[in-house]
Amino acid sequence: MEKMKFGVQIYTIRDYLTTTPLFERSIRKIADMGYKYFQLSGEGEGVTTPKRLRELMDETGLVCGLTHWDDKEIVGNTEKCIEDHDIMGVNGIGIGGMPGEFRNYEGYSRFIEKYSPAVEKIHKAGKSFCYHNHWFEFERFENGKTGLEMLLEGMPEGFKFTFDTAWAQIAGIDCAAFIRKYKDRIFATHFKDLTVVDNNLQVTELLTGNMNFDAIVEACAEAGIEWNFVEQDTVRRYNLYDSIKVSLDNIMGRYGDYFLQ
Repeated sequence: MEKMKFGVQIYTIRDYLTTTPLFERSIRKIADMGYKYFQLSGEGEGVTTPKRLRELMDETGLVCGLTHWDDKEIVGNTEKCIEDHDIMGVNGIGIGGMPGEFRNYEGYSRFIEKYSPAVEKIHKAGKSFCYHNHWFEFERFENGKTGLEMLLEGMPEGFKFTFDTAWAQIAGIDCAAFIRKYKDRIFATHFKDLTVVDNNLQVTELLTGNMNFDAIVEACAEAGIEWNFVEQDTVRRYNLYDSIKVSLDNIMGRYGDYFLQ
């Protein structure tokens, strides 16, 4: 079994990414706590550049596997987008979700038409366009297909996605079965745990909630999913740094044989 990579989606600590000093401190801090891989997302506007981030990665030994990039730049300035990712050494160019104007039956077709040229250019450059799911993409429409199925069938080669386990679970999806079925279309996963507090659904640190990560990690290993990132939308019990350290320790403590260390 080839070992996978486990990293942090730094959107989780976005409150500490708002200025250049905070951003650079956070990059160094996640390396110090033991992370080797990260996803770029949630940083404040103008806090870094591809060149500067490359320097920080060389300094810390961190590797960026995926981004959430400005979708306007992906579509409107694809060549520059690809060049920036070349500088960073990143092959996954992602968006964080479906823009609101496309979140309906006809919208999926319009999204495919608008984004397909960029996806083709990204694919020709040896990279993947990665779509991050929430729950609404699993709505089943009058054609019998979910929105996500429409994307998978309609987008050109090079379209992959970042499979968010918790949002899929909320939509009623068997995460492990889904990973096995669509393994060739999954660029990365977001590991996200769920629990209930005072009758409210909450995101929580990995392995402190109710998600079946035994099945999810096993399915990822069987499918050969290279990139896996913890993402936590909200943090309540810890400060942000402590939260991602708890998730790292829990995953490596239980599934260390599956991941590069």
